Parts: sequence; structure tokens; C-alpha cells
Amino acid sequence: MRINPKYKLRSIAGKQIVLMQGTLDVDLTKAVALNPTACYLWNALQGRDFSSQDIIDLLLEKYDLTPQLAESEAQRWMELLGNLRLIVCC
Repeated sequence: MRINPKYKLRSIAGKQIVLMQGTLDVDLTKAVALNPTACYLWNALQGRDFSSQDIIDLLLEKYDLTPQLAESEAQRWMELLGNLRLIVCC
């Protein structure tokens, strides 16, 4: 999978927001705010192919999690971003 290249992470009013790149009429009612962990994953994975194991490894590297919790959080992150089409299958 890969982060959808149509979208970029931007800092707006102190929040990390994902917006569609290149649109002049940005609808901020449809913007997605990411928490610090989601931003960490986004920045670490942007521009490359990745697997669920890559996400788990990043979570385990940065946070004091059990492998089971890291796997659960990775699945949740992929599901949420996948549902919003912010990540796509290659």
C-alpha cells in the first residue's frame, strides 16, 4: 500500500491537516486532522510502498507498546485512512 499522492499533510492553525493537493477551492469541512502518532506514520511512510509490518515496526520503534497493541493500532490506522482513501493499494 501507499499514501495517496493526491493528498499532502499541512499545518493549519496549529493542527496537522490532510488536504487534496492542487485544489484552489479547498473545502475545510472535509479536511482530516491527524494526531501526532498518525502524523509520525504519515511522514515516515509517505512516498514509498509499505506493509502493515512496516507500520507495526515504526510503532514499536517509537512507542512503548506490546507487539499485539502495535498490530491493533496499525490495523486501525490502515482501516481509517483506507476508508478515507488516504492510503491506496499498489
